[in-house]
Amino acid sequence: MSSPFAGLQKRQEPRWAPDPGFRLRHLAIVLLVAGGLFLEFAVAAVFVLDRSPTGSVQPARKSYPRSELKRLVIGKSQAEVLQLLGRPDHTFEHAGGVDWTYLGISYDPIAREEPSLARLNFQAGRVVSVDF
Repeated sequence: MSSPFAGLQKRQEPRWAPDPGFRLRHLAIVLLVAGGLFLEFAVAAVFVLDRSPTGSVQPARKSYPRSELKRLVIGKSQAEVLQLLGRPDHTFEHAGGVDWTYLGISYDPIAREEPSLARLNFQAGRVVSVDF
């Protein structure tokens, strides 16, 4: 008696092949990781760089203790202040002279407060006072 399966060929197992969505999922993961890294660097750049009102990108400026900032700028000309501190964030011209405001440039080491603004008052082209 012969086996009922005698005339059938043995079925070969197919070789392993990734499913059709494998490459798409792999690409999606790679793009997500790359996008995350790009976003991380972009956020870091925002904290490192500061935009001036003119739209140009400037490095974040140094923050000084209030007493040191006063010592550095009192009596200086506008050109000297520009060289020392860079462009001001805001300017205001008035009858007595001009005020330059710098954001985040000064702090009070005793009160341990976050860097805040300083307003430099120029009269006759020289810094005569600094307000915090």
